[in-house]
Amino acid sequence: MTLIDNAPIMDSAAVLRDAAPAQLADAVEANYYSWFRSMVGALNGELDETPQLSRYHCHPGSPIFKGVWGARLAPHDADDAIEETIAWFTERGAPFIGDAPGLARW
Repeated sequence: MTLIDNAPIMDSAAVLRDAAPAQLADAVEANYYSWFRSMVGALNGELDETPQLSRYHCHPGSPIFKGVWGARLAPHDADDAIEETIAWFTERGAPFIGDAPGLARW
């Protein structure tokens, strides 16, 4: 069960109640992903979702409007995916990627 169940617009009727910790964690994660998709739609951005990873790019230049999530990569594929993703953002003129803990740097 997810908090937003991939709705294009947030719907309070889909709120998860009385969840176990693992269910709540999954719901929060899914809610973030739904938020990223909503930003793409609202800001006429670009979304690329594959079985290996998902990423989005929107204007304006703030890093909150650009991101990667849900990477499911075999260890031997990680370096190539990182290089390809950096190129994907560079082609779109992304000015930087933040250096906060947990975020990629380049």
